[in-house]
Order: sequence, then C-alpha cells, then structure tokens
Amino acid sequence: MLCVGSPTVDFPQAAAIREMLALGGTEFTIVVIVSADSLQLVSRPIDLKAEFGPVLDVSCSFRRDVAGYWRLLSSEVESMALNRLDLLLDFTGKPLAGDILDVPVHGVWSFLHREDRQRSISIVTLAKLCNPFGSAIPLASCTLHADPESAQNRHRAAMLAAAYLPAQICKALRNGRPDCLTAAARPDLLVPSRKSRWKQVFDILELGLTWGRAQLASLLFMETWNIGIVQAPIHRFLEPGFRPDINWAPPIGPRKFLADPFAVPTEKGVELFVEEFDYDRYQGYICSAEWLPGQQPEWKTRIDRVSTCRTPILSSTPGNAM
Repeated sequence: MLCVGSPTVDFPQAAAIREMLALGGTEFTIVVIVSADSLQLVSRPIDLKAEFGPVLDVSCSFRRDVAGYWRLLSSEVESMALNRLDLLLDFTGKPLAGDILDVPVHGVWSFLHREDRQRSISIVTLAKLCNPFGSAIPLASCTLHADPESAQNRHRAAMLAAAYLPAQICKALRNGRPDCLTAAARPDLLVPSRKSRWKQVFDILELGLTWGRAQLASLLFMETWNIGIVQAPIHRFLEPGFRPDINWAPPIGPRKFLADPFAVPTEKGVELFVEEFDYDRYQGYICSAEWLPGQQPEWKTRIDRVSTCRTPILSSTPGNAM
C-alpha cells in the first residue's frame, strides 16, 4: 500500500518507490513524504497515480519549531496512525521531529545527503530518525563522485544512486534480520545547523558563483560521445596509411548521446548494443538497434535500472546469450 504527501515526485524518488514495490512476497504500508519545495526545480515531475496506479493521498503540513526541527500537525499524525504504517520514507531532507517518529512500525527513514568537497565525493545515508530529536540510526549508505556541473545535478545523481537503499533494508527485514533497525543511535546525525549570518551570506555567494560557473561551462561545453561503424577488417587499423570511412550514428537528441558500442552478429547483419546517456535524467541505460548500412537505427531500451548502466558486453554460447 502506498500513501503519499505529494501528487508528483522526481525520477530518483520514483526509482526508490519502484524498488520498494518490486520486492514482492511481503506487503508493506509505506507513506512517502515529499517536500513541495524540493520539486520546484524538477523539469519533468512524475505523476504518482499515473506511474503506480491508485495512490492514497495523505496531508503533510510542516511547521518549524524554535530549535529548527520540522513537525507534522498533531491531527495529521493521528490520521497517519490510522493506516497502521510499516514505514515512512522521507525525501524532504529536513530534520523531522515529534510523535510521527514513533508511528510507523519500522520507523521514519530519511535520506541524508552531504558532500566532501576536498575529496569531490557525495555521500547519501539512509537513516532511521529517532527520539530524542536529532538522533538517528544509520541504516545504509552509498558514495559516488561529485560531478562539478551543478549542485542540483550532484544532489540528483546522489539520490538516484541511493534509490536502492530502502529496498535493501526491507529485504533484510523480510529475511529475518531486523538488527539494523535496533542499533545504537547517533545523537548528532540530524541536529539542525546553526550558521552565523556571515556564514549564510558567504554560502549564498559561493552557491551563486558555483552556479554561474556551471551555467557558463554548460553553455560553452557539454560532454558528448558518438558511435560509428567501419566496414573493414580489424587488421586494416595496423596499416600506417589506413584512413577508415566511418559511418556515424545519427544524433538522438540535443541532451543525449550514444557510447560504448558492442556488436553482436545476427542473421540480418549486426545488433548493436550501446549506452544511451540522458542529461535530463543524468543517467545512462542500455539500448540496442539493428544496424543496417544506409538505414536509420531504431534504438530500443533493453536495460534501465535506478543507477547508470554502461559498457554492454555480451557473451554467448550455443543457444544462449548473456
């Protein structure tokens, strides 16, 4: 059962929900809380009802207390408790507090994202929020390279990479290993930060400069790849004067590119497997098409996971292909 506090989500959030609902074998009642302001910059929000079918809407109104914690209204907490929640999945990134933390059987799970700029890495931790306020139990985490393009893309890529974490913990629960939810809580994992006004001004200026550099770089430069076929034996490349005639693949869109081809012989010619990268999703996935000279290839998606898939390599035996 899926209950949501927002009619739309972005792609990483939808990927996390999809992974949870695909577990099978056990029923979970999940409430997903999505902050409305987190969707303001999403170019292509995903409608939950169109993606997942009937979805029960729940009311989620936050207020911030003097200590900097965010709380749901008491009436809304009581309404959620009537659904007998197994867990609550929080995408707000805000320090939640109050009675809501004790309502779900398995607690409130929140994604905590931070960056280590010195090492150029992003770290996302899935944590179970606890009382007293600010304490949390780290459940699982993932680390990835922090792309310098923009803060929004770094956050999006990090959340997409962490989309499998809630399903991973649910699998542990289903397999009779609930110890991860009862570990000792860290008292300082989610304490609201208190920045001085000068620090706030400096952070805003630094964010503006970073954004400006990223926008200028995106106007002047954008990494792109392409693939091509050379109709010649491979040993021709050993000839010093060989200048191959390359049949390049047509462009597939202004914010997409093809890379990492792998050719598989077929009865008609060649089936070409590639990585197709989509800048709007900031993710790659595996596609293939029948490659015929002089004809436009029709690319079909073969593998599309919650994280980037690249470099397809096929190994075949009689009657089988992997």
